[in-house]
Amino acid sequence: MALYRDTKTGVIISAESILGGDWVPVEKQVIEEEHLTVVELKSSLDELGIHYEKNAKKSELLSLYKSHKG
Repeated sequence: MALYRDTKTGVIISAESILGGDWVPVEKQVIEEEHLTVVELKSSLDELGIHYEKNAKKSELLSLYKSHKG
């Protein structure tokens, strides 16, 4: 499975193949971690199987993301 990001909403999903439309492969984008939204961070953490508190602040989510992104 590969990660795809919607260029309009920023949502990241995992799918077998590109969905067309506004979806682009994540690995072809340079993503600056600090610019990720809370929704994007939560989606990425979910994809990585990392647990986080539902009411976690962006800084906490970003720290978790960076520590597991490697």
